[in-house]
Amino acid sequence: MAQLTDLPTEIILHIVSYLQSYDDIAALAAQSSHLYESCDMRARARFREIHITNNAKHLESAFAALIDILEQPYLGRYVRHIEYWESVTKTYKDPTFCELNTSSPAEEHMRMIRAAIYRAGFPSNIIERLAMIVRLISGVNSRREINLMNRPPLLAQVLTALLISVAPEVESMALSQPFLSKFSVPWHTDSIDRKCMKFPLQWLLHQINNNDAFPGARGPKLLRKLRDVYLVTEPEDDSPWKQDRVFFMTDLFGFLELFHRLPSIESFGTDELKTSVVGKHGLPFASSNISCIQIEHSLADSMNLARMICLCKQLREFQCPIGARSIGGNLTCRLNTFRIIFQALLVHRRTLEVLDLGVTYIPFDSKPVERVPLNLSENREKREQMQLIQIANEMALADKSVQLPDWIWDQAGSLADFSALKHLDQELQYLLYMSRGVGTARDDGYQLVDRLPPQLEHLLINEYVRNENVEFDEQVDSP
Repeated sequence: MAQLTDLPTEIILHIVSYLQSYDDIAALAAQSSHLYESCDMRARARFREIHITNNAKHLESAFAALIDILEQPYLGRYVRHIEYWESVTKTYKDPTFCELNTSSPAEEHMRMIRAAIYRAGFPSNIIERLAMIVRLISGVNSRREINLMNRPPLLAQVLTALLISVAPEVESMALSQPFLSKFSVPWHTDSIDRKCMKFPLQWLLHQINNNDAFPGARGPKLLRKLRDVYLVTEPEDDSPWKQDRVFFMTDLFGFLELFHRLPSIESFGTDELKTSVVGKHGLPFASSNISCIQIEHSLADSMNLARMICLCKQLREFQCPIGARSIGGNLTCRLNTFRIIFQALLVHRRTLEVLDLGVTYIPFDSKPVERVPLNLSENREKREQMQLIQIANEMALADKSVQLPDWIWDQAGSLADFSALKHLDQELQYLLYMSRGVGTARDDGYQLVDRLPPQLEHLLINEYVRNENVEFDEQVDSP
């Protein structure tokens, strides 16, 4: 009986080319040593994930990977995940300085690097300057912290940008914010083109996401298969802030603007999210292909969460447990109005399948906390909501494109209207608020059991302690 291992290597490689999953290829390769060699598993394992920071060892490893890919371009197809971390946005550490040796790449390598920069789509007038930064990377011996007024070239940024340009099969990325958070006002904002040299990774990602013609005839379109993006907010391992759960200001929407329109993008995730008054205040309504949002801890306010929910064309999964400790252990979690988030979720009532909106801070006492005022009148709720929306729109200044349509705040609905919802993990008060409903769907005499979604398969109620609230006990116990 003929076996797969009897096939010529060329046929085996043709079969492997149809396997998109690394795990599927690894399972096939495990059948025999011949298949293992034919599938080139050693090289696949080496190039599968590339980690890039300003650590000298990471720079050396990533630079070697880039040179190998430039010499043998097929190796770029083995790269499925890229991680980038650089303290561009952190203010608590001094700038980083490079100690360099006198060696430099061979001229043959420099020619390949210049060609790669050109194919990636960078403007011709900065190709040589970027190439010189790459030349610096090859000579990094060590990095140390000293007091300097100006930062050196962003070595990890340039290297990450070039690796993205030669890795057409990348499926996921985890990266820190590749630009500084700045006040963004319509009359004083640098164009993205002016940031090409200052933050080359930001420039490249912005062009890929927002310019359908990029990079034109120079090379193939990039990040066509990228599905998952994760915003890294953690400090460095040796940071004095590492032990506390610290929330650094993040230009959330400025970051999402680098990925939200990619054709295969599906999910966005992060941890310890705290949005800032600096940077972008949102993205246009229903402008993103992202359908899954996973946030581990969040101190973002209601309006920022609503804008994140509403930038999705179709939202299937939203996980955002709210709260954590900040510096000094102070409890800093409370949504200013849950109604804003609920009505944003109602936009996706026919597509949302997973909703996890609990509370994950560490309590400092056992006193019950009112997270959602359940007994306010409809008129008062609406009035308080619109005041907050007006303030949020004023904060966005003249950028009308990020203001959500008014019809969102006129929606009526309850938990029962989420026709596709299968998995629900929620804090009790949020659950009861959604069950009661808003607008004409509000029913103050509701029963929780009668308002559950029709397709619900899993329900987990958090933050509920029996005998602390009679009304809550009656709702949970209702048949």
